[in-house]
Amino acid sequence: MIRREDERDIIIVNSIGLNLSNLLFNYKNQRREPGLLEKVLAVNPGLSAHTILPLGAEIIVPIEQESLPAGVVNDPVQIFS
Repeated sequence: MIRREDERDIIIVNSIGLNLSNLLFNYKNQRREPGLLEKVLAVNPGLSAHTILPLGAEIIVPIEQESLPAGVVNDPVQIFS
């Protein structure tokens, strides 16, 4: 279960035997994001003490807004008319 709050998501662990790396891999639609594990550990003190995440634990995941360079507009592309 994921709850969004301001600049972060809060993931509630609802599976037994899950580690943080696998949790984040599934959270990011089965792709790795460099540095995400370190960011999550930085905002969740004591989390690194758990090899297996406790059931019901709330994991804070910071959300970074992707910024575009000045002058670049992010327009949607229409594929079908």
